[in-house]
Amino acid sequence: MAVSPPGPRLRLLRDLRDHLLGPAGGPFEYLEDSPRGLYVTGVLSPETSDPEYRTIPPDEPGLLDSAAAGIDEEEQEDVELGPSWLSPALNPDRLPRSFGLTFAVPEGTELNICVSWGVYRRQGSGWRRHPRAVVLPDPVIARPGPPLSVPLSQAGPCSTDDAVAEVAVRVLMRRFENRVMVTIYVLNAMRGSWQEVERHVFQPQIRVRAGAELLSVETRVAQATDPETRRLEFLQRELTVKARGHLCSAVWKEIDPEAQVLDVLDADEDPFRWADGESLPEDLRRRFRPATVRTEFLPALPVPTPVVEWPPEYRPEPCLSAARLAECWEPQQLRRAPGATSQRL
Repeated sequence: MAVSPPGPRLRLLRDLRDHLLGPAGGPFEYLEDSPRGLYVTGVLSPETSDPEYRTIPPDEPGLLDSAAAGIDEEEQEDVELGPSWLSPALNPDRLPRSFGLTFAVPEGTELNICVSWGVYRRQGSGWRRHPRAVVLPDPVIARPGPPLSVPLSQAGPCSTDDAVAEVAVRVLMRRFENRVMVTIYVLNAMRGSWQEVERHVFQPQIRVRAGAELLSVETRVAQATDPETRRLEFLQRELTVKARGHLCSAVWKEIDPEAQVLDVLDADEDPFRWADGESLPEDLRRRFRPATVRTEFLPALPVPTPVVEWPPEYRPEPCLSAARLAECWEPQQLRRAPGATSQRL
C-alpha cells in the first residue's frame, strides 16, 4: 500500500499519540510537569505495600494466563481470581502493574524478544526522561516448560534481588492442539508508593521477532448456534486473529501500521515512531522494526483509500465531469468526451 505524503490524518495521529501516550518530546524529553498527570495510558505502577493498591501477582491465576491456557474469552468470567486480590482489569481507577500479549507459533520456533520502556527522574524543577531498550541475549524456543522470568535493568538482564531492576519479563508457554501458546508479559519490578513518579514505568513495549509464521490464537472449539454469531463467523472466516493483548492491544506484521510507513516518513512525521528503539544499534533496531508481533497501547488499523488520480499509463485521461457529459447531446460528442474509456467499453 502506498503511503501518501504527511497530511492532516497523520498529524492528528501523531498529536493524539503525543498527548495520550508520549513521549511527545522524544526519548530524552524534559517536562516541567509530572508525566503522571500528562500521559493517561501506557503507565505501569510499582509494587506497593498499600493493601488498597495491590494487584494480581504473577503466580496467581488471572487474566494473563487465560489465553495461554486455551480458555475461551466467554469462559474467562468463570476463572477464579482469588478473594484477596484485586485485578487491575476490574478496577479502572488503579494503574496496572503489568501488561502483555499472547500469540501462537509452531513448536520449536525461535523467538527473539525486545523490551523497551522509559523512566522519569527529577532534574531541576522538572522531569527528565531516560529511555531503555533491552534485547534478551538468548533466544527463547517455543516449547512447553516451566515459566521463564528475566529481571531487566538499564544495562540488561540482572538478578532477581538486584535493586537496579526496573522491569521483569515473564514467559509462559503451553501446548494447545497443534501449536504452542506463548504469553509474554512485563511487570514493573520497582517497589515504592504509587505516588512516586520515579517508580513508574512509562511507554513500555514488547516486540517479538519469530522464526516462523504466527498461527491463530482462537481457542473456540464449539460451533456457535446463534444465527447472528454464525453470520459474523462466516463473514470473518478469512480473518485470522494471530495475537491477543492483555491490558493493551497486540498487532502483528500484516496489520501493523508501523510497517506501512517504515522508511517512508521521517521520524518527526511518523505517528508510530519507536522512540526507545533509538537507543539500540542500527542493526538491532531494524531487526525489531517492524516486529513479527508487538504490543500497542493506542491501536490503529490501516484503511487504504482509493487513488483518485488517473494513472498516467492509461492516457488520454477521460472526461469524468458530470456537468460536461450532461451537455453532450450527439453520440459523436459522447464518444469524444470520455476519450479512450469509451473506446474500450
